[in-house]
Amino acid sequence: MHPQGYGPAPPASGTIANVVQRVLLLELLADPPAEPESIHELAVRLREPVGRIRAAAAALEAAGLADRARGRVRASASARYFDALWPVAL
Repeated sequence: MHPQGYGPAPPASGTIANVVQRVLLLELLADPPAEPESIHELAVRLREPVGRIRAAAAALEAAGLADRARGRVRASASARYFDALWPVAL
């Protein structure tokens, strides 16, 4: 993806940050829970350190792809809209 001059640039392809953000976003979109999930629950399920999941959630939020509140995260309305148009689920 080429930065378009708005929002944060995504991390470089193949970096840990890139991989964790992609996995987290897929997890949030593939089988979205009714309620936001805790960072800790996601870290356990994705087998990633809590700090990496927290950082990935913050980056996705900054990009408008996730919503975070009180240690919980879910895909944003924009991410869910995109997924409805172009499903990313496996």
